[in-house]
Amino acid sequence: MKSRGARKILAMLLAFAMIVTGASASMVAGQVASAAKKAKVTLKLNKKSLTLKKGKKATLKITKKNVKKIKSQKWTTSNKKVATVSNKGKVTAKKAGKATIKVKVKYIAKGSKKAKTKTLSCKVKVDEDAPKATTPAVSTSAPTSAPTAKPNDPDATSGPTANYKEYDDKSNIGPERDVTIKGGTSSKMTIKDNGTVRKELSAAELADSYMGLGINLGNTMEAQLPSLAQKAAATEAVQFETAWGASITTQKFIDCVHSYGINTLRIPVAWSNMVNEETYEINEKYLGRVEEIVNYALNDGMYAIINIHWDNQWWGQFGAAKRVSETDKTRIADEEKRAKAWARFESYWKQISERFKDYSDHLIFEGGNEEIGGRLNDEIYASGYSNPLDESDTDAIRGILKENELYETANKINQKFVDVVRASGGNNKNRFLLIPGYDTNIAKTVDARYKMPTDIAENGKSKLFVSVHCYSPWKFCGDKNTGDYTAADKTALAKELGMMKKFADEGYATILGECGICNPIGVEGDVCQWFRDCFGEARKWHMVPVMWETGQYFNRSEAKLKFKDVAETWNSITGAKGDTSMTRLTGKKNAPAIETVEVGKTKQPVWSWTGKWYKNGGDSVVGDDRYAEGGGTKVPSTDPDPRSKFVPSSTTKATIEGDATEIFFNEWGYQAFLNLDLSKYKKPAILFEFLDGTANEENVGVLQMGATEKDKHAGDFSVDYWDLNGKAVVLSDNIGLSAEKPWLCLTFGGKPTVTAIHVYELGE
Repeated sequence: MKSRGARKILAMLLAFAMIVTGASASMVAGQVASAAKKAKVTLKLNKKSLTLKKGKKATLKITKKNVKKIKSQKWTTSNKKVATVSNKGKVTAKKAGKATIKVKVKYIAKGSKKAKTKTLSCKVKVDEDAPKATTPAVSTSAPTSAPTAKPNDPDATSGPTANYKEYDDKSNIGPERDVTIKGGTSSKMTIKDNGTVRKELSAAELADSYMGLGINLGNTMEAQLPSLAQKAAATEAVQFETAWGASITTQKFIDCVHSYGINTLRIPVAWSNMVNEETYEINEKYLGRVEEIVNYALNDGMYAIINIHWDNQWWGQFGAAKRVSETDKTRIADEEKRAKAWARFESYWKQISERFKDYSDHLIFEGGNEEIGGRLNDEIYASGYSNPLDESDTDAIRGILKENELYETANKINQKFVDVVRASGGNNKNRFLLIPGYDTNIAKTVDARYKMPTDIAENGKSKLFVSVHCYSPWKFCGDKNTGDYTAADKTALAKELGMMKKFADEGYATILGECGICNPIGVEGDVCQWFRDCFGEARKWHMVPVMWETGQYFNRSEAKLKFKDVAETWNSITGAKGDTSMTRLTGKKNAPAIETVEVGKTKQPVWSWTGKWYKNGGDSVVGDDRYAEGGGTKVPSTDPDPRSKFVPSSTTKATIEGDATEIFFNEWGYQAFLNLDLSKYKKPAILFEFLDGTANEENVGVLQMGATEKDKHAGDFSVDYWDLNGKAVVLSDNIGLSAEKPWLCLTFGGKPTVTAIHVYELGE
């Protein structure tokens, strides 16, 4: 408005000047036209070219001049494997190579009402990034004391190519006998453990010659119900065992695991699932169920590790703080809660030690998990847990221990663990113990402030392992990632594991309590090469690698390994002869083809769900402040109906008569389950719609889906955002929907707001 008004005044002045001076009409007209001429529009990106190291990010911005309004902008990349771009212009370098980032801009120039379109571009080059040396720097030469091979195993060698032989260790196997496990799930079970302890055997010898490869029984005995109220109401241990979608553990499944030469089973446990909150007495049914699973492993001659695992995060009590008053929010130490943490920890280990004291040295105790470190300061409610007692309890207070104090407290906790177990006597006097590293992080554990506890003189250092975890590189190994595994990553992995030379030189062995690739079907790189590299490097430092497994590798209910390449790799490493008859392979390039198609605007869905599904991102927060109206609201774990918060509106409509298709959302909004009426479709396909602003790579992430039973997670197939965006996913036969598994589990790696799920019939 200001520009147009200025031109009008100028024209009037020129006309007046013409009258005064007698200038010609043509001269005046020319001056008016010149003054009224539209200003030139400038619209460009802040960079014409961009060079990034792999894994780095940069943001492209649109610069403008004489533009009144940008109505829309659509960002695209010519090669998503090299570089991706968000709907706000954030470029992420994925893989060495070249790509062109383009943005189609719809704008209105100043002095105009008509929208115009212009496409801007930036050429992107991605270089490999040579990793910096991890600090502190260590030598990768052979350890001071070489691994000790079992005398009757002449083929065992040290170094990165060494095998973890299947030694078929039967040192704990005695006569079979039927017993009743106190608090167990059955009246009788067969056990074989003979209760022997080899006092002369060291942790290093155990790691090098007996324990072999290991695997976690993840998301099982450490699984928890959403609220303290539900926890208190639970009467059976199996309610927790299956709470996160795991099948009930069986001897048949553990036999299957062992058939691949895997000789160690780590059993994460949340003992607070069934406990008296006043006395800290663990319910016999929980102790009994854990004891049954321990015996499944010991019956196969395996080594079993039990710990205290996250446990609804009461660990924050060790650093607990409180407010000075309602008006003064300053945090000071809460000594009462801190004392309760020590009392709970000691009580738990006294009970565990007493319950298992007669078992052989094939059973190992681990003092904690990743919580002994920075998480001793985690926020807790008045309940002492990460869950509130009720909805009125909204003040979760973070601890106030400084980093040096955190290290000191971690060291004291580990010492208390050793002291309590040794004092219980029996076989526990010489039992192998696994000491959690600081955050189980390798770099933090080799820090000089971290101290291994002192054992009784009889044991010296020989009965202690140190526990650390490794998911490196995270972009390849992490829960939701689909990254590559490069030569540079291999070098960095070797350096990280090589830092544990410090403990090998001091006479300790290490258990790599968690490691592996969490999403073996979605990654670009070679899963089996990572296994070979990780296991080979671990072999150098008296290290037992224990893979994280929550059902991504094994079909637990059927007691089968899913992937042929993994089966062959593990067999080759251990010398085992596990089943390799399956045909499926790991890695995105080997995943069964998932077809996505554009259905067109004229094609009508035959079944639709509409409403709002705020996919829970794992933090129990409804929506996201950036995208969803009312987003960012925390749903208390005590809420009697959390599903209604994550799915506040929901309607379905079918146009095919008699279509029995139905949809179900799990309680905490993680997954949707679609029971498709297969009798009505020849070639069904599903298409998702998202709330405006949430449909981008970062927020949607990867669609994971799989055939399953109702409310049981399955994620055997994945579709990334770029193949999913605006397209329908064809539900072919290879997805495996059947009468036994009629539900299609659907979830996303991100946390979008889904507003519709449509089913199309694409068959003739």
